[in-house]
Amino acid sequence: MEQPTPPMIRFLHAADIHLDSCQRGLEPYEGAPIDSVFQATRKAFVRLVDLALAEKVDFVAIAGDLYDGDWHDWNSGLFLARELARLHDSQIPVVWIAGNHDAANKMTKSLRLPERIRMLRCDSPESFELPDVGVVIHGQGFGQQAVTDDLSLRYPAARKGWFNVGLLHTSATGREGHEPYAPCKTQGLLSRGYDYWALGHVHTREVLCEETPIIFPGNTQGRHFREIGPRGCMLVEAEGPGKVRCSFRPLDVFRWDLAEVDVEGFQDFDAFLDSTLVAVEKLRSLHQMPLAIRLRAIGSTDLCDRLVSDPLRWTNEIRVKLKFAGYEDVWLERILLNVHPGSRLQSVPKDGPIGELFRILEDYQKNPEALAECVRGWREVQELSRKLPADLQTSDLLLGNPDWLLARLAHVKPLLIRRLLHREGRA
Repeated sequence: MEQPTPPMIRFLHAADIHLDSCQRGLEPYEGAPIDSVFQATRKAFVRLVDLALAEKVDFVAIAGDLYDGDWHDWNSGLFLARELARLHDSQIPVVWIAGNHDAANKMTKSLRLPERIRMLRCDSPESFELPDVGVVIHGQGFGQQAVTDDLSLRYPAARKGWFNVGLLHTSATGREGHEPYAPCKTQGLLSRGYDYWALGHVHTREVLCEETPIIFPGNTQGRHFREIGPRGCMLVEAEGPGKVRCSFRPLDVFRWDLAEVDVEGFQDFDAFLDSTLVAVEKLRSLHQMPLAIRLRAIGSTDLCDRLVSDPLRWTNEIRVKLKFAGYEDVWLERILLNVHPGSRLQSVPKDGPIGELFRILEDYQKNPEALAECVRGWREVQELSRKLPADLQTSDLLLGNPDWLLARLAHVKPLLIRRLLHREGRA
């Protein structure tokens, strides 16, 4: 049956809310803005509801991973019910599907919700009609975590006379850092004839097609360093087929970012600390909200050996600097030291075991591929790397990359010089 489409349809498309998941990689320390990050995913969801009410949207579509996993207790469900009641009372429907984190077979608890709040089936595609606005939403959730089939192949063709929305949790053609669940191709999605595809699973905002919008909105709240920058949802406004406008709306209440400090030529630590303060101020002015910042120092400096020999000390020196400067809303996650020795590097003995050690290091510096091959053969290193958190495995630890290892060797050499020669009474 054909349905006349209203002159304007407005809805929110969100995904990967991960309710009650924690911020990862943040080591608590005295003075850290813990209150800002506590329950950040809940606060972002409240902002999603606030936005839906303020914009008076026709419905809200959530493309999977509303939950981070099975509830630890009933409070997750009670919180969700309270917020959804605000939308229900304003007659704003909510339609969502399960993703890999909240797949049907992972969730042992649930609460009954009104018909206007609808989770689509997990065993086959379901089409949910919103006749008041002439919209039909097609979707299928995950029955289990590891869905490897292209679910979109079974979605029905577009319904004539309706505004058709496809709701799908998918890795598309594959994205780094995301499991290859429910893979699909853009052309396959377009073949369904829908007016808008609301995707989820990939946490970075991405538009796969503009003419017929196929969009990952990203997650609503960044949770670790690999999720930097603004996070939120899409506001979609449609006047009919081919007349769809999409705009990103931020929802996050706590943001991650990277600040670089060029230490080229620095010869005293006050200059280093002052420069970190300038870099942090730029990010705080840009985002204007609580931040978790990773600082990366780059360049050649005579401070290199002392920086790399005690990074924990300098991390906390910066934290003290931020504290006295009044940056109560900035969490210094860590510092990365991509620095190299300046001109005053301590000379190395040519003879003896120390001289032999540094000849080996120099050989590896001339042949970083051999260094990479050597490290790959160290079973202990491989075992250690597998025990590290996922974000470090993918972004910080590149044992097979010769350039990365060469940079690490540049740190090791001055560190060894300082420590070994100090033991000999030379430093």
